[in-house]
Amino acid sequence: MSFEDQLEAGGESFRRYMGRFPTDPDDAKAVDRWLIGAYQAASSKRRDLAYLALTDYSRARAGVRGAYSPVILDRVDARSFISLLRVKSLVPQWRAKNAILTLPDQWDNPLAALIQQEALRLGAVQGAGLFEEVIAGGYRETHLATLRNDPRAKGYARIGETNMCAFCAMLISRGPVYKKDTSAFRSHGHCRCSSRPFFSDGAAWDDQATDLAKQWAEVTKDLSPGDAQRAWRAHIEGREFTGPREGEVAARTRTKGVPTQKATTSVETARNPLDANRSARELLDLQSRLESSLEKHFNEHTQKRVQQLKNEILSRV
Repeated sequence: MSFEDQLEAGGESFRRYMGRFPTDPDDAKAVDRWLIGAYQAASSKRRDLAYLALTDYSRARAGVRGAYSPVILDRVDARSFISLLRVKSLVPQWRAKNAILTLPDQWDNPLAALIQQEALRLGAVQGAGLFEEVIAGGYRETHLATLRNDPRAKGYARIGETNMCAFCAMLISRGPVYKKDTSAFRSHGHCRCSSRPFFSDGAAWDDQATDLAKQWAEVTKDLSPGDAQRAWRAHIEGREFTGPREGEVAARTRTKGVPTQKATTSVETARNPLDANRSARELLDLQSRLESSLEKHFNEHTQKRVQQLKNEILSRV
């Protein structure tokens, strides 16, 4: 299996494992068993990807003279991983429990099940992102550590999957420019990018980087750095770029005094057929903001919005 395929399989296996999350997030023993199981799975997957990195590096180096010493970085720090996973996967469950306790009839309320479902989904997404990042580190870190330990290696080019984010696409578009001693590999949750080593100055560009570099030049032509980033993000995400900020100001000036359609608020949207899952997600998010605010008791707007959501949802479920 390729690096991308193994990452995808690893993320999917974690999402299935999330289905075994303890029903009571305050059951410390059950939660600890679940976290230890996730750590063991991450350790196994990271080891597999670390050895895959050595295999891929050896293939990329074929035909290059001279010896080198491979470096394998396949260990997962148990304390760090378990602590981070506890936050990513467990905190949404606690927030859901606190949100449900504010409902009329609490656990018997029809909204309770929706909030629990959304909390599990959020925990699975965040946990899978961490899981994938940790196991991908086995590949990336082994690959780059071996490259830096290879006297013949010069640096690397970034490579990624077809469906990549704007940030990764921008980095890939720079081609084989990342020097082995100065460039850290930047990644994010659910990132599928990896590195391709090069062993001579003036290394050839691959098709992906060449194509993205051409797109970057066309999309960002004559734009300021800030507008170039916005235009590039819109381009990669398949959205229309609204134009430079100065142009937006001019457009607002030209239309001054022209009646505009009133924006649809979330309250008005709720009068339409309600997406209960989306509203449960918003309620859970608002509840988390209440908990984290230092001015919790003074956050009247958020509290009113939480109550409003509850009333709207309860009238339709």
